[in-house]
Amino acid sequence: MNMFLAERFRSHRILSLGVAGTFLASASLIAASPVPAVVPTNSGPSRNPYGVVDSTRTAPGAVTATGWAIDPDTSGPIMVQMYVDGRTNAVTWANLSRPDVGKAYTKAGPNHGYTLTMPATAGAHTVCLYGINTGPGISSQIGCRTVTVPSHDPFGVIDTVTTGVSQVTASGWAIDPDTSGPIMVQMYLDGRTNAVTWANLSRPDVGAVFPAAGPNHGYTLTMPATAGAHTVCLYAINTGPGTSRQLGCRAVSSSGSVAPAPAALLLDYQTGNFSQWNSQQLHRAAQQAIVTTPAHTRYADTARFVVAPGDYTNGGTTEERSEVMASVDQTGNPAQGQTMWFAWSTFIPAGTQVDSDATSPVGNGWLLFTQWHGSGSSGNPDIAFGLSKGTTTPHLIIDTQGGAGTSTAQEWFQPNPIPLGVWNDFVVGVVWGQSPATGRLTVKMNGATLIANAPCSNLFTGLSAYLKQGIYQSASQQTHTIYDTATRRGLTEASVAG
Repeated sequence: MNMFLAERFRSHRILSLGVAGTFLASASLIAASPVPAVVPTNSGPSRNPYGVVDSTRTAPGAVTATGWAIDPDTSGPIMVQMYVDGRTNAVTWANLSRPDVGKAYTKAGPNHGYTLTMPATAGAHTVCLYGINTGPGISSQIGCRTVTVPSHDPFGVIDTVTTGVSQVTASGWAIDPDTSGPIMVQMYLDGRTNAVTWANLSRPDVGAVFPAAGPNHGYTLTMPATAGAHTVCLYAINTGPGTSRQLGCRAVSSSGSVAPAPAALLLDYQTGNFSQWNSQQLHRAAQQAIVTTPAHTRYADTARFVVAPGDYTNGGTTEERSEVMASVDQTGNPAQGQTMWFAWSTFIPAGTQVDSDATSPVGNGWLLFTQWHGSGSSGNPDIAFGLSKGTTTPHLIIDTQGGAGTSTAQEWFQPNPIPLGVWNDFVVGVVWGQSPATGRLTVKMNGATLIANAPCSNLFTGLSAYLKQGIYQSASQQTHTIYDTATRRGLTEASVAG
């Protein structure tokens, strides 16, 4: 400190004078003490300054003290100095309006309040306030308090961890002290696979204990799990200053309650019709048929989808369609943080080409053969598999989009042409997410990995998604045909393999 302040403050450390008022230890705001009816013990005939620490409150990384201080040798404001653990310090003028003090000490007047804030690390600290002397007398300790400063780091609880058929589910709550909004919680199974969700579920019991945070901080996360023993760990993801923190780990054992992955949901054509799908979208009946050629080694019956010029749907003249559509339930009710796997095979005949923008009747050539679409009635797909336009042999293009809209769009253009005249086997792993912080995409074709757990937005805010297959394209002067096998959906890659 400077020499002037050092001289004025020269002997305060040896003083230990009584302070009026009652202190209730707390990490939050402590109610202000009323101006005492009896003059504080350090305000008698002494010429030393005196005052009160009315309250202390803490926030992540900081402690604040408020009160009042007077020097009997002046009616003007004096300085108040604050120490944390006897080391770091800050100074302010006790010049804030305190009519209650002025009423009790009329000669001093009302302007003797102070508020001081200092940085402090997380944990327990001793905070001491001193009135800096003016004129005769010496600087005096106003009072000390013990406080606990919260961390910037998120915190929370794992309430339960349960096992079910091929899965493990954890529930609890998580809060970051730097925001009242929800934060993300990440779940690891045996330190490897992981899933993420938002801790935004209603937990009024948590809100009652942490009213500044509010009630919407609950989470539930489910991950696929094989039978046997597992270690499940949950982490609260930090927002703002601080570091992500582990909420805890739990050891779980299936003891037979977690069975091997069940057979995947099968949307196939072995019934000889399209009855296993929720609905068909087409312009005329001849656009879709159950066929046996081109032959597939696993499925005797496959589906043929045809789109010819003029096969418009939905009353428009710019798009043509021949698709089957699964319901949201059949698709697995995609939700934030869920992991799903899908597998199917597609046959694209030799010679297939997609219109260039120049040859397209609407000036924009495109063709999709598989898509997961948001559960709303309109908008772009969450995930789309399509063919490149204007190339002699088309390339596979994969697009994703989610969250609030087009600003999240990503595209993967495969450098090699997609094989034509053969069955192409697709395996797709999805962690559904409204942002790349959660969403992931894995795509394999004919055993080769094209996209490996890539971060992406693949779920629109407030929506689920449903699966569609067949042909959806811009209006074209060409006739296109595509064949599909059954589609399998499961919780793990193994459950859809075959």
